[in-house]
Amino acid sequence: MFPLLLFLIAGYAALHVVFYRAVRAAFAPPRWLRLLLAVALAGLFCAPLITRLLDRVAHERIALLIGLPGYFWMCGLLWFCLLWLACWPVRRLARRWPAGAAACSAQRVFYTCVLSVLILGVIGWRESHALRVEEVHVACAHLPPGQAGLRIALFSDLHLDLHRNHRLLAQVAERLRALQPDLILSGGDLVDSPHCLPDAEQFAALSAPLGKFAVLGNHEYYLGLPTALAFHARAGLTLLRQRAVELAPGLWLAGVDNSAGRHFRQPCFDDERTALAAVPADACVLLLKHEPHFTGPLPADLILSGHTHAGQVFPFHTVVRARYPLLAGLHRLDARTQLYITRGTGTWGPPFRLGAPPELTLLILEPARP
Repeated sequence: MFPLLLFLIAGYAALHVVFYRAVRAAFAPPRWLRLLLAVALAGLFCAPLITRLLDRVAHERIALLIGLPGYFWMCGLLWFCLLWLACWPVRRLARRWPAGAAACSAQRVFYTCVLSVLILGVIGWRESHALRVEEVHVACAHLPPGQAGLRIALFSDLHLDLHRNHRLLAQVAERLRALQPDLILSGGDLVDSPHCLPDAEQFAALSAPLGKFAVLGNHEYYLGLPTALAFHARAGLTLLRQRAVELAPGLWLAGVDNSAGRHFRQPCFDDERTALAAVPADACVLLLKHEPHFTGPLPADLILSGHTHAGQVFPFHTVVRARYPLLAGLHRLDARTQLYITRGTGTWGPPFRLGAPPELTLLILEPARP
């Protein structure tokens, strides 16, 4: 976990260096302006961390003011640097011809990259707010006869914080009511800020015949377990922490914590086999686990996960896929077990999605054909 975090921080720092060099190449600013730019870039680099710290110490308005430009910058910087670096070979070749050098000057390329980023930003903003319902039919060999057509509503990765809270919750709650599911499941990373506790009441008003259940994601541990547990309690969500419950005769639901709790030395119950130990071998088993990472085969019919956001922002998909080859959708792991990975309902960090639209998932369980 920590090596990956260091890699991401180093990569983010490198993007700031690329942008600084791009400004110098395009405009050749004087020394005092370069110094001012370096200070501004350092501030933008630290903005997400400062936002988190201020949020924790009850300075939410200041955190909101700092966080908005900081999170927008994260995504815009990624797109700008990739475009700028992609144009570098073209600029090198164009220097051999006077007309080409003028057409591909550093300043023109800079303006083109900025314009492209603005266009991508509009598209990504609109996509992040275009919540869609994915209806997925899943054939389960052990499904009890009386449960054919069972409707499961799955949401994950809302990442409720100062910037995404009441409106997103209201939208999700409205969609869940319209789906009329038999079972409501939260796949983790539900809350990121202590100031979202009052918003949990919107989930408390939801109901489903078989109940509302949830598991802890890594961000619940980043936030702090006491606050995360309080949010789930106020939302009326039953947490499954390395245990299983029988929803109906022959139908079981199990859940585990995310292993991030171990890194932060907080109580963590993440052993899937222990959670499934008491489940009968011939039962239909659903396993709710935030992160789609497994050490081996599991005695479950359907595993439900999130965490990946399906990459969230193109071309970050390639980085995420290196860690999670199964990025999103329904996959068969073995003769018995299938895995569904949701793209997630909210966003983390930049409020953009590109090539990975948000989703609420309606899973309909059906008996397997002979």
